[in-house]
Amino acid sequence: MASNTSVPPKSAVSQALAFLSFLGFAVVLMGFRWLESLDAVTCFILLAVALALPHIWQATATEGSNPTPDPNAGRTLDRNLRKLAGLAAIYGAIALAYFAFQGYYESQVRPLWEIFERVWMPWLVLTPIYVWLTDRLMDDPHDGLYQVGLAVTGLHKLVQWPQAQQYLLGWCVKGFFIPLMTGFALKDIQWFLSADILAELQSPGGYYFFANRFIFFIDVVFASVGYLCALRLIGSHIRSTEPTVLGWLVCLICYEPFWAPISRNFFAYEEGFYWDNWLAGHPIAWVFWSFSILLCLVVYVWASITFGVSFSNLTNRGILTNGPYRWLKHPHYVSKNISWWLISVPFLTNQSPEVAVRNCLLLAGVNVIYFLRAKTEERHLSKDPAYVEYSNWIESNGLYAMLRRGVQHFLQKKLGRSRTLRPRAVITAAIDIEPIQYLMFVTAVTAVTAVTTVAAAAAAAVTVPRITSIAASATLAITFVTIAKAIVVLGTGDGGLSFILGAAVSLTVGAVFDFCGRCAGSAGRIGSPVQFQVIPKRLFRTLLQGHCTSALSLVEAACGALVKV
Repeated sequence: MASNTSVPPKSAVSQALAFLSFLGFAVVLMGFRWLESLDAVTCFILLAVALALPHIWQATATEGSNPTPDPNAGRTLDRNLRKLAGLAAIYGAIALAYFAFQGYYESQVRPLWEIFERVWMPWLVLTPIYVWLTDRLMDDPHDGLYQVGLAVTGLHKLVQWPQAQQYLLGWCVKGFFIPLMTGFALKDIQWFLSADILAELQSPGGYYFFANRFIFFIDVVFASVGYLCALRLIGSHIRSTEPTVLGWLVCLICYEPFWAPISRNFFAYEEGFYWDNWLAGHPIAWVFWSFSILLCLVVYVWASITFGVSFSNLTNRGILTNGPYRWLKHPHYVSKNISWWLISVPFLTNQSPEVAVRNCLLLAGVNVIYFLRAKTEERHLSKDPAYVEYSNWIESNGLYAMLRRGVQHFLQKKLGRSRTLRPRAVITAAIDIEPIQYLMFVTAVTAVTAVTTVAAAAAAAVTVPRITSIAASATLAITFVTIAKAIVVLGTGDGGLSFILGAAVSLTVGAVFDFCGRCAGSAGRIGSPVQFQVIPKRLFRTLLQGHCTSALSLVEAACGALVKV
């Protein structure tokens, strides 16, 4: 049920706390730069303290419930000792896993070990104090750690296994991500402390390259501290962990050591030609494009900062409703995926249009992975009533809802009628379009694509093969939509075959663009002579090749499955 109030539900972390954490981050960095210190490990430890201090202050200043301590001192001592035994077993299992995977140890765990060598003494002293204090302040001290302690000490019949499993899954998340993120953080700290910032900013385009790396530097520091500070005393503990295999799979494959071989073998959408190569001779466009990318990355890092010390994949550590989450459920994923399209420009290539289409499909495949991550997270978080309230609210008050209402208002004002713009409503409306209307629509869109393509090529002096790859991608996208529509209509038994004509039109136009790029590949720029006597033969060959046959088959199956959902 959608919420009509304009005020979002209460967020687990306030923007004030997030800002104070970021302020502490900036102060520590400026202090180390001023001292000209290159000690990255000490810097990271102080950064972690600076990020956590505002949350510790809030926890001590907030008046919460005061549960009555267990009056039986012997029972309390027994419970705490079992918790410490469970914690020791977990630490031992994680250390054994790190030891077993030597390659992972050398690349990721060794930086974490350097930090541990500095903090092991206070960590050893504070751990039993923390366990005792949290046990004392909990309404129900028989938590997941206690269940693990029961299992470790042999009382298996008393263990509540679902609770123990959830607790252990939380430690699996931390065991995987803590060394990964702290390793990235230490590398970036070393870069920042040793960098000649003025020289980097004064180099051509230096503001973009410096800002890009600094943004991800902020991100990995907040992420690594977030995993380290999953503490109940400051309210950043793990409430629940993703229970499904699919949720874990689509998350873990996005990180090392899995992503490198997967991206290289299945999602190699990058070919070394990026946006800065494309716009190298056009400084105004270069600046505009760079700021567009940085805007996406600022939203991305703003989402990371909003977590404070509660950042974590695969877990629920409190529902955020402010910052960029005031407008989007998944600002992290949306901004990051848009930035990848802007950075890699897969629709541009120095090779054939087939390569551009393939690159676009591969990057779209990466987008699908993040879409699945978003959906599995929503399914997991929907078990929390706070998230259900937020989800209902964002449905009526988020960015998509605002855009939908704006378009509805425009249609009502300009066309004198109101339409509900929802995905299924759009599919239903598409089915109602007559074949001749749809054919006119496809023809108009492809004509506009042709005109704008030629105009852009003439204005930017872009070579024909490169610009035709954009047009081929656009027209083939129209083909996908048309075939999806035909499948939808065929499923209703209502003359869907007529819409294959629309697919044929757009596919033919895409093939013509493909052909033009091939013909002009050696002729140079627009206006150069082309050997028109070979047009029939090459066009016929291009049409027969069907350069997206396999991709179309996949899209057909995906669209059919989507419609049935």
